Amino acid sequence: MPGAPERDLRREFRSLGITDRGRLMKELGNKIVTDFNGRMPANADALSRLPGVGRYTANAILCFGLRRDVPLLDTNVIRVLGRVFSACSDRPRARDDLAFWEFAAYLVPRGKSVTYNRAILDLGALVCTARKPKCPACPLSGICDVSTRAVRKRSVHANT
Repeated sequence: MPGAPERDLRREFRSLGITDRGRLMKELGNKIVTDFNGRMPANADALSRLPGVGRYTANAILCFGLRRDVPLLDTNVIRVLGRVFSACSDRPRARDDLAFWEFAAYLVPRGKSVTYNRAILDLGALVCTARKPKCPACPLSGICDVSTRAVRKRSVHANT
């Protein structure tokens, strides 16, 4: 990738509707080559310092690439956890809430993070959708606070 012309990368990513990713991918590739001898870093701190890599992407690399027991927290996962556990964040964006990340990490079964994360991502995307969730088809409907009508919002912050 470091040898790929940036204009070619931009054109390819533009066709996907993510225009700035070509530049970020070029920067990312160059940084991995120059700072890490061409090998992807294997810890969250180093990954998060790479161009275009935030906590979600760093954890996705750690989970799917290195089989680490880390959570993934995107809009779909936040929705599932919010509905199943009536969990909410006091922050404007739950994905930026350290306590929500800690709550999500608590739920990751040790040694099974890849399967768990794939499952919860798919559950949120296909069953526990934002509009018209398919509650009768949900494997968590028996314990879900929304399905059982036991909805009472509980902050993920211990002291609130």
